[in-house]
Amino acid sequence: MQKSATDVKQTTGTSGFDDKSRPSLVSRPSAVVQTSTAGKREVSGPGKIGDKDEYLKKRKLMPAYATSIHVWGFVVGTVISGEFSGFNAGYANGLGSMIVAHVLCSILMGTVSLNLTELVTAMPFASGCAAYASGAFNGAVACFIGYAYTFDMVFIGAEVTAFMGVALQALFGTETNYNILYYLVTILVCTAINFHPKVYFNVITVMTVISCLLVIIPLFAVAPQFDFKDAFVTNVLMPDGTITTSTDFLPFGISGVINSFPLALYLLICFESMPCCVEETQAIATSIPRGMLAANLTLLSMSWIALVVTAGMPPGQSVLQAAILPYS
Repeated sequence: MQKSATDVKQTTGTSGFDDKSRPSLVSRPSAVVQTSTAGKREVSGPGKIGDKDEYLKKRKLMPAYATSIHVWGFVVGTVISGEFSGFNAGYANGLGSMIVAHVLCSILMGTVSLNLTELVTAMPFASGCAAYASGAFNGAVACFIGYAYTFDMVFIGAEVTAFMGVALQALFGTETNYNILYYLVTILVCTAINFHPKVYFNVITVMTVISCLLVIIPLFAVAPQFDFKDAFVTNVLMPDGTITTSTDFLPFGISGVINSFPLALYLLICFESMPCCVEETQAIATSIPRGMLAANLTLLSMSWIALVVTAGMPPGQSVLQAAILPYS
């Protein structure tokens, strides 16, 4: 027996009850489940996110452009400035102390990178650590970590800007009074490039390749002059105020390794900035792991080359430990 139009009108739900007979459902907002043409269930309503793909699509800054090569260029490019300056101050604790500290830092980078890669592919948000903290803890913790992450990028940006000023001054042989101009030019150029993500990814990838070559080429250029014995000569200040030299692998023992750790980490720091490029990356599930793995292998090789080769370059690590641009 077929139902009449009146019967169909009254049975508005699958349960067979009229909505008017259930005021409790009408009096409060409820979630609505819809099935899209792709067969995905979308939940909308108060407190509901909805379809994940649609949510990610709406909050993207631009169509996905970066590939695994761009991810590699982005990660290595943000780190590799540490291979040219800053780490050499750790030679004051002895090359052996830096080697032990760098082994620990390499393990740290590898393990954190594996965790970060898994988090990024599962939660592909550019907010990075703040998003992960929000998922694991609460909004207050996420806010604190977000501010810490922001200040980290700000201070690192300021440090890199200062480094560029010193590098350009040494390149052009100008007075230090002109460094402020180099700072402004660096900030303006970098800001302009960041307004065009496609240009940015291409530029940083090309610059990363050039930087890697600038690390590798000196390895062959100074090979005939490399002195392995001089690399382990460390100046030691004695209690009576005199300075003597030591060729011990760990001239200051464990304390030397502890003091060297921040400077050894300087060779690898900033790899954690990888989430910043995730929303502009194509095929996140494959591009991010491949790009991050390639970046880790590149950074490990570049950092070890810079650390060991610089120590054996004339006039020796005892002098180069105070140089602004030791690897030049």
